[in-house]
Amino acid sequence: MTNSARSVRARSSLTSALAQWPARRWIAATGVAILTYFVVAIPTDLIDTLLFTREVPPTW
Repeated sequence: MTNSARSVRARSSLTSALAQWPARRWIAATGVAILTYFVVAIPTDLIDTLLFTREVPPTW
């Protein structure tokens, strides 16, 4: 089996697994993703807050 065939098989397996997720799991995953964003972005000052300051602006 070639690498591209494995990649296609893995992708379809992942897609079918995600399609079987119930709504509760999608909501939990979305909530965790948003929480992770804030936990990373606030201390690095990518989100402006009064708690942290940044001397050098981010490049993006």
